[in-house]
Amino acid sequence: MAVSGAERATAERLTIPVTGMTCAACASRVQRKLERGAGVVEAAVNFGTERATVLYDPSQADAAALVKLVEAAGYGARTEAVTLQVAGLEWAASGEPLERALAKVPGVLSATANLATRQARVEVLPEVVQAAALEQAVQRAGYRLEE
Repeated sequence: MAVSGAERATAERLTIPVTGMTCAACASRVQRKLERGAGVVEAAVNFGTERATVLYDPSQADAAALVKLVEAAGYGARTEAVTLQVAGLEWAASGEPLERALAKVPGVLSATANLATRQARVEVLPEVVQAAALEQAVQRAGYRLEE
């Protein structure tokens, strides 16, 4: 499928560390699954580096949806759970604004806020998400990280 300049201009790139691939055929299987995904403009999977690089439309897909496509192909993605201690979260009426802000960070798969413990648990693609991006998302939601 030919990719238009407009699609490329609005697309975001995400690299997913893929687990469980043992051969080039595995990489081909993952790539085909990703290419068929909603919002995927282009996908390339490299067996040697164990990476899938996906160009996608963020209005149609996100990191979690792309990881689900990898899993639907029979493979996994290296993820990591990060716990953030958030100052002032105990006074919030809801953790939803913080969860939404964190979920917008490319490479974040899920975010759950616990008001009682003042913590946000974030599942991320560790090779994609930087700590500074999570901190900025917390600040955009009106909070700050505890030191």
